[in-house]
Amino acid sequence: MNDLKQILLSAAHIYYQYLSDNNLGLNEIAIKQFECRDDELILALKYSVGDMDLKLGGALLLQVGDRLYSIAEADSPKESEVMLHFYDEKQRTLFLNVSEAMAKMLEKAQKAKIPLKLFSDLKFLVQNVADFFDKYGEKLRLPSSIVHNPTPHIPRLSEEQNIALSKVLNSPLSYVWGPPGTGKTQAVLFEALLYYIKQGKRVGVVATTNNALEQVLKALIKQFDNLGLARDMILRLGMPTLQYMSEYPQTCDPSLLQKRKKLDLFSFQESTQDNIKIRLKNAFVVGVTLDGFISRYDKLDLHFSHIFLDECAYASLIKTCALCVDNTPLALFGDHKQLSPVCEMPPNKLTEAENDNAFVWNLSALFLEAFCKGESPAQLANMNEQGYSMPPLQDTILSTLSKTHRYGDNLARLLDNYVYHIGLRGTEMQM
Repeated sequence: MNDLKQILLSAAHIYYQYLSDNNLGLNEIAIKQFECRDDELILALKYSVGDMDLKLGGALLLQVGDRLYSIAEADSPKESEVMLHFYDEKQRTLFLNVSEAMAKMLEKAQKAKIPLKLFSDLKFLVQNVADFFDKYGEKLRLPSSIVHNPTPHIPRLSEEQNIALSKVLNSPLSYVWGPPGTGKTQAVLFEALLYYIKQGKRVGVVATTNNALEQVLKALIKQFDNLGLARDMILRLGMPTLQYMSEYPQTCDPSLLQKRKKLDLFSFQESTQDNIKIRLKNAFVVGVTLDGFISRYDKLDLHFSHIFLDECAYASLIKTCALCVDNTPLALFGDHKQLSPVCEMPPNKLTEAENDNAFVWNLSALFLEAFCKGESPAQLANMNEQGYSMPPLQDTILSTLSKTHRYGDNLARLLDNYVYHIGLRGTEMQM
């Protein structure tokens, strides 16, 4: 076992154990009210359930008083106290089948006004990471190959955007850094995708969350529409929000659209591999979350000519490593002056010698090069604590975008003076 694989497997196991021991990794789904009718428990939820792509792989838990009960899948071969039945997303209502004993307990809870709580157990995402590196960890390497082709000057792009585009297309590993509104997505990323589309090559657009993925895809679809490009060149893997599915059905898994009227999101099973593989063949741009890439890598042909990771500063180092097992060129887009990854393990636990590999969960993708070159997670964490939101880059080719349309020039100069220090400039405000 090589050192990188050993570190990543250790980190995944340490983090999973910590979450289990401390009842963490649980996401509460707020219940507005509940009603028990014979063998059926009806939960009216306060809000629509958010990231269904995560829900499909996770475990649902029902808490009654101080006891937690696992909620079994509807088609589970084993009998359970509580089983999934149906989720009505429009009404935000979840229907569960319960045993006779559970029904009596719930009736007492209702009379005594004992609150119920519903949780989604997201620790399966950590287990997915462990399984991925157990199988592919030996292949982890910094991207080193790229097909060099001359890139045309794009008139609509600024000079620094054109330079960034050229670096992305001619570098195995690159990072486009820019504050909001500098054209990372709608200028540089879009033109890079267009470059590959014209060559008939397939690329991957990866984001950290479902919401982030849909935001970047919406921005790209707008550009596709402006150029008259067919939306079905894009495939969004995973479970979309109903709003996204309604507005951009051409980019979704077609089997989802067939089930749309009676979609049971909690018992939804992915479309057959044959159907999705046919759709993948015809797509030039494949959008997927980092967790989706990790969980689907085995099942689907997720091999690309180039991978583009958006909001890379928010992406954890350990998950980003999964993008580096095929020697595929990787382009990072983001702003390391903004949010960093979320890790539920506190610093005092991470700094314990037996846990220090787990730092790869709260370091960002921008530490990828240093990590793959042998820097330990503890060394990188120390660098991060000293104020380095990214270490010095050598193989990672950096491009900086310093003109934003998001802010007026006065605000941009203030941000530059106190935060960015890159000569950030904004738009001149018309009086």
